[in-house]
Amino acid sequence: MDWQRHVTAASGFLDLGMGQEAWDELDSMPPEDRARSEVVVMRLVILQSMQRWDKAAEIAIGAVRVVLRLCPPLPPRAFRGCGGLAGS
Repeated sequence: MDWQRHVTAASGFLDLGMGQEAWDELDSMPPEDRARSEVVVMRLVILQSMQRWDKAAEIAIGAVRVVLRLCPPLPPRAFRGCGGLAGS
């Protein structure tokens, strides 16, 4: 669980206002750990603090695409009562 150490260190850098160092800490992780949801969320937090909205949106959209590929689609009845979605 070395990835947790990197996320904790990145969080510490961010607390000190060192956004680029926080980003670099996550970049130093092995590639297989960089795709973990915890790391992706930390990257979004870092980008938000750096006000890099375009890059944050790009990463968030990529994460949603991964989730949509991994999860089966929900039937329309799952959305009944959800504020007008799917004919509720």
